[in-house]
Amino acid sequence: MWKRRPIKVKIAPGSDVEPVRAVRERFGDDLLLQVDANAAYTLVDAQQLTNLDEFGLLLIEQPLANDDMVQHAQLAKLLRTPICLDESIESADAATAISPGACSIINIKPTRVGGYLEARRIHDLAEEWAYQRPYTSNQERTEALADFLHTYNHHRCHTALDGHPPINRVNNASGQYS
Repeated sequence: MWKRRPIKVKIAPGSDVEPVRAVRERFGDDLLLQVDANAAYTLVDAQQLTNLDEFGLLLIEQPLANDDMVQHAQLAKLLRTPICLDESIESADAATAISPGACSIINIKPTRVGGYLEARRIHDLAEEWAYQRPYTSNQERTEALADFLHTYNHHRCHTALDGHPPINRVNNASGQYS
């Protein structure tokens, strides 16, 4: 993906803009730079986080609490810098992180989500939904998620499931038995 690896700077309230500014001044705009907040901020700190937009960061990783998708979505609307969720991504329910517009990047760690196969499933789900077609806005992509999930779970055949959609694994799925 990158010819050079990005540099990650850990940030926290009161130690964010100045360290990032110092790195930018020392190494210039060509440095691929991202920050990781480790859920250290709240939405009250939104203005401080918007101050980071001027540095051309690749992303801001996990700025708010791991389980607060609503506030991540609110913050995402205020920032030009993409939000990446990391600690929030613990299962295939990671799609809920994307659905309200809480982030535009997810960092999937196989050990956190239950292994390689689950990590791959999360990756495929996110990739297929996000790139299913071009969207003109995050809101349009968010609104398309419910239909995509229905198609993915009910109509898309999976080779790992002997050519059947995932809904076939569910006992007594709606309308399957009368």
